[in-house]
Amino acid sequence: MLLLAVAGAAGLGTGALQVTVPASQPALPVVAGLAFAALALGEVGGALLLGGRTAPSSARRALRAGLAAMAAVYGAAALGLAPAGVVTALGLLGLATAAQSIGSSVLLDRVVPAHLVTAAFAAQVATMLLGTSLGALAAGAVGAPVVLAVPAVLLASAAVVTGLLPRAGTPAPQTGARSDALV
Repeated sequence: MLLLAVAGAAGLGTGALQVTVPASQPALPVVAGLAFAALALGEVGGALLLGGRTAPSSARRALRAGLAAMAAVYGAAALGLAPAGVVTALGLLGLATAAQSIGSSVLLDRVVPAHLVTAAFAAQVATMLLGTSLGALAAGAVGAPVVLAVPAVLLASAAVVTGLLPRAGTPAPQTGARSDALV
């Protein structure tokens, strides 16, 4: 369940930023374009750096680091950022998102029985997309600072919880039972 909650909270922040970044820079629309380019480059760069190197033993560290960094970026964005800060923050968010996504995927493969991995991954992606939609809707209706504070708190809490959970030892049994509290 934790991985689903993380996906939803990450989506909530992403959706809020998709509304907030262009709206916060009406005089400088190029800043929004640069910010989203920095986000994409951060995600690709993070995936290239971490994707081939994240062993199951380091997946929790990658997840925890990604969660903490995402929480920090969403928290900073909730307080407001100058144009240069927006571009930098979204670049860092891209790196953090890559770490969180890769860590989550590796752990999902590790703790979910093989015959359920596809369904679990689909549920994780659907939860993230639902969070993205709700984040965009809420940021437009309520305002970004309030909406961005929510994933900042949730992801920071998830980073702490992830550090406290027992380590996933062996892969999930193939009988359908789960072997870890991360899912």
